[in-house]
Amino acid sequence: MRILFCSMGGLGHTLPLIPMAQACLRLGHRVYWATSEDTRSHLHAHGIETTRLGAEPTLYSEQTHAQLPELLGLHGRDRASAFGPKFFQLIAQDTLDPLRRIVQEYKPDFIVYEPGLLSAPLVAAEHHIASIHHAFGIRRPLSRLHATALAVEPLWDHAGIPIPGYGSFGRSDFIDLTPPCLVADANPTQRRVWPMRVQSAHPAGQTQTNPLLEAWLAERAGEPLVYLSFGTVQHGNPMLKLAAQALAELPIRLLVTSADPMLAETLSPMGKRVLVCHFVSQALVLPHCQCVVSHAGSGTFLGALAAGVPQLALPQAADQFLNADALVQTATGLSLEPHQQTAQTIAAHAWQLLTLASFSARAGVVAREWAQMPSADAVAQAAFTPSTS
Repeated sequence: MRILFCSMGGLGHTLPLIPMAQACLRLGHRVYWATSEDTRSHLHAHGIETTRLGAEPTLYSEQTHAQLPELLGLHGRDRASAFGPKFFQLIAQDTLDPLRRIVQEYKPDFIVYEPGLLSAPLVAAEHHIASIHHAFGIRRPLSRLHATALAVEPLWDHAGIPIPGYGSFGRSDFIDLTPPCLVADANPTQRRVWPMRVQSAHPAGQTQTNPLLEAWLAERAGEPLVYLSFGTVQHGNPMLKLAAQALAELPIRLLVTSADPMLAETLSPMGKRVLVCHFVSQALVLPHCQCVVSHAGSGTFLGALAAGVPQLALPQAADQFLNADALVQTATGLSLEPHQQTAQTIAAHAWQLLTLASFSARAGVVAREWAQMPSADAVAQAAFTPSTS
């Protein structure tokens, strides 16, 4: 069977789908992935064939701000709600015709897409190809999906196809990463739903090692470890530096991921108990952590939740506010709104997570619940059969 994966680019929208792609390869399916240039080399390392589709997400972000000048006057949740529909509309418009050409050439039996690439369900409907909407985070409120569906509805109208009643995902099956403990809206589809647990993806033939990190972790193993990350998009946010400086004052070991070469120098007076890395594998770090502090991007949020580690969310944009709400709802962490994020509040809330056993106990319960969900291999075995409808 030929399976085409589609994503808008950016590791946060790519990594959660790789375990499913690898499971398909293990079943003997042919896998091809259409995405922007910035993630293709990462997919190649996992043994996945790719083709270029669309521009890098930063370009669409710039275009969104240019077309919606009112965003300058909005902040926090209001800004995130206004930004999303236009952002995904621009991506869908730009990728629609190229994706049509890729489908005509590759002739897939299935299309798998993440929520950021809304040209994919339309192309699947046009070509009568079975499709699967693969979440990269927890389930989103139907109101959020409907707002985005309205933004792309003109593309469906132009193609002469009525947009599905449940929004743009209504004709697709759905791979749902939401743990059972989270109260959420109905699934965004009228078709099959496949619950699946979060898994780490490992490059083909490679063992996950990082000698420098592993030596540092072993050196001060008796002290609490806090992992601070703002992911692969928000890593340049000034809030990361503020949070790092605040956390470094606590009696902990602090691991920070950042592409800022000056941050390590700024934190150097704290000595060897602080380590700044450009990128680390969460699978290597999370088993050692007592607390994670992040912008609540889906990759970090899901990874920590699946590992049973309490979290402090410092949401900045996009779906980060929804993830932060989920932490509070499940009692697995705490959250600070942008106007609350100061050095003092960050340090105080992180210390609360480190010293109150209720957070780690609840995070452990959620992790065990999630571990009982089906694996990518089990879902791939069940899901990739010819559609009967």
